[in-house]
Amino acid sequence: MWEVHGMAHVWAARAVIPEMVERREGYFLITSSAAGLLNIPDSAPMA
Repeated sequence: MWEVHGMAHVWAARAVIPEMVERREGYFLITSSAAGLLNIPDSAPMA
């Protein structure tokens, strides 16, 4: 789950940030679930 839910943002940033720096503009937006704030072990993969 970490590879998908955690590292996906890092990989996306590595892919787009160099071009954004070159253009001197751009946005990087990450959306997440409120389930990440809950302390329910069974919902960890959804966070």
